[in-house]
Amino acid sequence: KGHFSIMEADGDLILTSLVDRERQATYRLVVTAEDAGVPLRASTQIVQVIVADVNDDRPGVSTRGLAVTVLGNATSNAPVFTVAAVDRDEGVNSRLQFAITDGNSAALFAIDSSSGVVRTTRAIATTDRDTQLSVVVSDGGIPQMQDRVVLTIGIRHLNVNAPRFATAGQLATVATTAIIGSHVAFAFAQDGDFPSGRSAVLAYSIDTAHSGGIGSSRFSVDSRTGAVAVQSSLTGLENTMAVVAVCATDGQLSACQSVNLSFVASADRAFAFPSYSFSVKENASASTAVGAVMMANADNYRIRSGDDGQQFAMTSSGGVMLAAGLDYETQQQHILVVSALDSASGELAHVVVRISVEDVNEFEPEFAAQRYQVTVPESSFPGLSVLALASRDRDLS
Repeated sequence: KGHFSIMEADGDLILTSLVDRERQATYRLVVTAEDAGVPLRASTQIVQVIVADVNDDRPGVSTRGLAVTVLGNATSNAPVFTVAAVDRDEGVNSRLQFAITDGNSAALFAIDSSSGVVRTTRAIATTDRDTQLSVVVSDGGIPQMQDRVVLTIGIRHLNVNAPRFATAGQLATVATTAIIGSHVAFAFAQDGDFPSGRSAVLAYSIDTAHSGGIGSSRFSVDSRTGAVAVQSSLTGLENTMAVVAVCATDGQLSACQSVNLSFVASADRAFAFPSYSFSVKENASASTAVGAVMMANADNYRIRSGDDGQQFAMTSSGGVMLAAGLDYETQQQHILVVSALDSASGELAHVVVRISVEDVNEFEPEFAAQRYQVTVPESSFPGLSVLALASRDRDLS
């Protein structure tokens, strides 16, 4: 087809235009030789031309924008994905090698250099995050040619941990004059299925079977925030007690906490407010004033429960002080039970104090890979998705 000609005088077969083995690997030519005699005589011969391969074709990954999900219970050597590629050359020129060149800082994945199969190198941990691997496919020709692709691997952690409250219960003294809607306690749970720096989405409810008539009928809980509030009059409950069992669920697993309430008739026998809620920035230094609680006739205050990390302290006048550093990415709320004391008669009353830790922008966004490189064919059309980049920020907002 126009690629060859022959010299009539000496029969030299000449290449007249470039050939491409990937388009046509062989040519079958019919050559005729004629004499000058009378009558003219001729004969024909078949000439087969085989086009030898040169490494002129780049390997090509079959699909762009690769994405796969790995379950959180994946063990070591578990297959994750197979990166498929083709090279239209032949022989050593089409022999492909696969390698991970970036995005594998945790060394969680490995790729078989010959087959392109990506596997885990160890069991998935709850701290492992989604990642983007940069995979290079190289051929064996000279000069060597390559293609690159980004493989996005999402890790879906399984629900194996139930929500967990920091303390088994809370304790509060409530005046029967507390108005409807007043918060008397705050439930806050965390979920071990979520790595540090990620908040679980939990739903709170009252367990009526373990709350008793007063606890389930006179109080309600905000399903989103866990705030326990008065929902009907407390008149007539003087000198009695009630238990409100608050449960947190992640949709499958749950845990419960008891809120023990003591009712008094006079507001003077309880704190000035049914509960307290303060906030403090996570980078606040020790001795920072967080807030203050108050009760008539009290001459001292102490933290009864909820401060296992000894991160807070009380002043004799009811001031809540920061005693140690906080970390929003570790714990977003601290629920304390504070007792008011009288030097003569001991504990007077108890109140629940919620301290919300405010996030501070400490961290820069981080890309999933340290470097990205992608090959775009010159024939690509506008609108083609070239690369899907991913980044994360260890701050939460």
